[in-house]
Amino acid sequence: VSVGQFLADADAEEADGSDHVATLPGERTLGDVGVVDPDDAASRAAQAAAEKALADALAVLAVADKKKRKKEQQQQQKQQEEQQQLQEEEQQQEDAVVVVEAKRDAEQLEREREAEEKQEEMVAEVDTHDGAAVQSGEREALTSIEVVVNGHAAAAASEEDDASVSARDVAGGEDEGPTATPSPATPPAARTE
Repeated sequence: VSVGQFLADADAEEADGSDHVATLPGERTLGDVGVVDPDDAASRAAQAAAEKALADALAVLAVADKKKRKKEQQQQQKQQEEQQQLQEEEQQQEDAVVVVEAKRDAEQLEREREAEEKQEEMVAEVDTHDGAAVQSGEREALTSIEVVVNGHAAAAASEEDDASVSARDVAGGEDEGPTATPSPATPPAARTE
């Protein structure tokens, strides 16, 4: 008799209100309480078989529980691996985004630097051109000033020369005296003898 049949019989008797316990074939009971006679060899053998069946059932349950736990651990480990893989993929995506952004920022900085260098070159060219223009203007201004100064100097020298000539002319006239109109000669008759 299997353990399942034994338990089924016990459940059936309990359901119909019977006080007898389920008995295995060959068992001999004492009274209505259904106590197994320990002196009966068949009863002991049946009890031993029942105990062995129960032990086997417990072993089967233990094996099933062990397999169940192992399966749960495998599933849990699989879930952890999938979660870890997902996290790694997300991290890789974030790293890729960071790399792209860093590359974009570097390119932007490079463009800004090139633009600044071009602007500085343009400013330097303008400054050079303006400096040359200023120097040219200064040279022209100096030349104009020199021309004016030389012109004034020449004019002043000419005036001084004219003044010197006039002064010499005046001085020469004083030395010679004014040109006197010669008085007419006194007629001889008018002379006093």
